[in-house]
Amino acid sequence: MRLDLGACVADHDGVVLSFVRLRLALVAACILVLGGSGAGRAHPDLAAGHRSFGVTVDNLGRLPAVLDSLRALPRRPWVRVVFDVDPNRLADPAPYVGKVGAVRAAGDVLGELVDSSSIRRLSVTQTKARAAVYTRALGSSVSVWENGNEVNGDWTGAPAVVARKLQVAAAWCTGSAGARRSPCTRMEAAAMLRAGFPGYFAQDMVPWRRSPLWRILARAWSAAPVLHLRPDAAGARVSSPPPHAGFSYQIGGPFRPDPGVQIVDRDWHVAPALRAYSICYVNAFQAQPEDLFWWRSHHPSLLLRRDGRPVIDTGWDEQLLDTSTPAKRRLLSRIIGGWINRCAHAGYRAVEPDNLDSWTRSHGMLSAEQNLAFARLLVIRAHAAGLAVAQKNAAELAAAGRRLGFDFAVAEECQAHQECGSYLRAYGDRVIEIEYPDAGGERNFLRACHLRGGRISIVYRDRNVTPAGQPAFVERRCPTSLPAG
Repeated sequence: MRLDLGACVADHDGVVLSFVRLRLALVAACILVLGGSGAGRAHPDLAAGHRSFGVTVDNLGRLPAVLDSLRALPRRPWVRVVFDVDPNRLADPAPYVGKVGAVRAAGDVLGELVDSSSIRRLSVTQTKARAAVYTRALGSSVSVWENGNEVNGDWTGAPAVVARKLQVAAAWCTGSAGARRSPCTRMEAAAMLRAGFPGYFAQDMVPWRRSPLWRILARAWSAAPVLHLRPDAAGARVSSPPPHAGFSYQIGGPFRPDPGVQIVDRDWHVAPALRAYSICYVNAFQAQPEDLFWWRSHHPSLLLRRDGRPVIDTGWDEQLLDTSTPAKRRLLSRIIGGWINRCAHAGYRAVEPDNLDSWTRSHGMLSAEQNLAFARLLVIRAHAAGLAVAQKNAAELAAAGRRLGFDFAVAEECQAHQECGSYLRAYGDRVIEIEYPDAGGERNFLRACHLRGGRISIVYRDRNVTPAGQPAFVERRCPTSLPAG
């Protein structure tokens, strides 16, 4: 689990929203207690390998301005709330109760129980009391408890004492201190040692390997994921794939591209290709069969039904996602947006949200306008993450898609359906064309190469886009010497 807290929202010199670029990828060892709505279930954003973005709020005195700033962000953030230690009210969360609930409406809350600057001022008994009342009072609003920040800092106190404070505080979240009073589920240690910053240790931290704190935590918690801090990607430069470049379509499974291939398109679950412009495939408008159980278990209302029966794309056995209302589109954009964020952090340069044309298979339950409205949310999310976005198919929407914000197009079988011109008029040379053996065959592919192969990327692929080395594998590109079209 990697939680990115990259921007800082603070009331400092009158600036309520301030994005701070951090110099280090990892600045602190922390103890995180992961929260969820039920025992044994962590927040979905904290799945293994997933990165989330967030902001730190250290002053809720100007709550309306903070909320306005949070809502203005391009995607729903994590909000790390620092609970200050008031010497006169060490264990009184009352000032935060209503405010944290309001913040929860704008983002998922990471509650910092005690900052490293304050932990030395609390005794073990005071730390335990603070954890008990804060988790009781704020448990319904806090998704994750940060039980300790920079815990191996030499300013926090004797390592053995710090470790004891962390243990007694964590007991309230894990339920081992008595009746379960918080939504916390499990404890994990984020250890600076795992990231390897020896210079940073030498400057500011206690010798970690020799510290009793490390040995205590190593015995107590076996899992040690890394907590990364990085700036938000909003505003990052978006670049479309190079025109008329060798293209390899690998959404059925990754393989080594041929020499000369400059663009590779792969599924979002796998790593991007090295030394190539990598496009991340995401099935954004339909549920793939292997994911259907997850959708039914977690978001059944987002699966399209007609008279109670699932609406299925029979060609691929995929149930359509329901984009019919603004509320459903917003929730879908949060889910699919999380996948898009993973694409960005994996190193992809662009995203290909598939099945924009799902409304044509919805039996009248969806409209092109509804799918375009959802697509607009995905474009915003992708651009905020620094990714270009492809319009996938739906030639009749090419002009509208370009106005909406798509950067380039991925067009399947446009030669077979005589619709390639729609994409070229909207996107110019920024079109990737894919033709298949069962839709016109090799003759159709060679015709496409003759007409456009000197201008755009064209590939001839087997229908199931199988990986290289399998008997059904087919992948060919146009000859290099072709007219400009």
